[in-house]
Amino acid sequence: MKKSRWFIVGVVAVIAMLMVAGSVALGNVEESGLHGDINGDGLVNSTDIEILERVVLGIADINGDGEVNMGDVTALELLIMDNPGDANEDGEINMGDVTKVERIILQLDEPTANADANQDGSINMGDVTYIERMILGLV
Repeated sequence: MKKSRWFIVGVVAVIAMLMVAGSVALGNVEESGLHGDINGDGLVNSTDIEILERVVLGIADINGDGEVNMGDVTALELLIMDNPGDANEDGEINMGDVTKVERIILQLDEPTANADANQDGSINMGDVTYIERMILGLV
């Protein structure tokens, strides 16, 4: 679960970088001064190769429409947002999420999309218990 979540986050970053670079106008020399510096970090390295491979192989085409565009960003955001229990939206379900829900209940933090872990329509101590059970592998 953790590995796939980080992969998804990586793909979102790749898509966002490509959108900023002007769709698939990869390796903008004006920004970094280097041909092949796809992510604009001033280096041409394996990260640039990985980004290019994902685009060429279509891995970044999340919604399957044959193009890498903002539709893929939206599809990926929906995948990430739909993770009940990941209240702090860091891609993992752990005690940090319990703390986040408690802070939301105490009105110290704003509610997040995934804070309603048990999906009963409200954020309360039932969600805290549900997340604790998720951490223990009981649900």
